[in-house]
Amino acid sequence: MKQDMKKPKAILIFGPAGSGKTSTANRIGENKGWVHISEDEYWGEIKKNRPEGELRTHEEQKIIWQRVLRDIKKNFRKGKNVALEFLVYEDPPKPLLFYKKELSNLGAKVIIRILNPPINVNLARRIKRGLPHDLRHLKRKLKKEKCLDDLQRDVLDSRYIKKDWIINNGRYSIEEIYQKFFAEFVESKGMVSKK
Repeated sequence: MKQDMKKPKAILIFGPAGSGKTSTANRIGENKGWVHISEDEYWGEIKKNRPEGELRTHEEQKIIWQRVLRDIKKNFRKGKNVALEFLVYEDPPKPLLFYKKELSNLGAKVIIRILNPPINVNLARRIKRGLPHDLRHLKRKLKKEKCLDDLQRDVLDSRYIKKDWIINNGRYSIEEIYQKFFAEFVESKGMVSKK
């Protein structure tokens, strides 16, 4: 049991843009011994000074994964647990499969949660925050064009996704989401129940 207590913990959080990943991971990172890592920050670095809206390539994705994994390992060595948030656009969900496998190989206890608010809630959040990519997405939606948000939702039907990972977080505050779906794992010292 003592050995189990020393295992690092990781929470993998993904969902469509505007689903609350960053706010939720930030809330987890407020706990002692936890840090929040956002894959988007790494993408911001690699896409700096590139054309607005340029798509992500598979080659860039592999570079990002290695950089994120490097920083997760650094935090584990410092005795920190990690809440990692990222986006998934395709089936199979390659980022999820990569991080899940690598973290398991490191001996970490891993849980996966997918934030999936109803579309109307998600759109309202994105309008409120008003980021350029959100506004481009909304214009495409109004034209009834397929966009990245649709791909991010479609992946939820993947055979690699367990239905009990999906959280309909449209009616909860960030604190309620944290308490209901994350607090037990984050705050426990030993084994936690499998939810």
